[in-house]
Amino acid sequence: LHSTQRERQLSSLTELRLAVEPAAAASAARLASIDVKAKFPVYAAQMRQIAESNEEGAVGLTKFHDLDVEFHTLILRESGNELFAALADTIATVLRGRVELGKYPMKPKPAALDAHDAVADAIAKGDPERARKAMFDIVDEVARALNFF
Repeated sequence: LHSTQRERQLSSLTELRLAVEPAAAASAARLASIDVKAKFPVYAAQMRQIAESNEEGAVGLTKFHDLDVEFHTLILRESGNELFAALADTIATVLRGRVELGKYPMKPKPAALDAHDAVADAIAKGDPERARKAMFDIVDEVARALNFF
């Protein structure tokens, strides 16, 4: 993402996310253990708390993104698909790269927080189709915010 082709790479990686992450979320809703499923609402609540707190600037954004990376990594790793799990570090790089490249708002949008809540709730309740749709909403919003599609 630090090459002269970073816009193109970010677009390609976002397309990869659109293909992989909704399927991974659906699989995690089906296959993750109850203990793991219970972690998702906790991550989403912590993300919302940080985003809605008065902590501004890089410190608040760093805390939020650390949790966001953990959230998405856990989904990929708990999907039951070893190829999705292998993409966890790549997706984490994309999530962090958006921030480093200044392509993420300093304060997460309420709709993004709501979508993370929806993914977390769907996975926790074992609802694969709702998890798939909510995750698609997250990644689709990213693609639209970056004006890729």
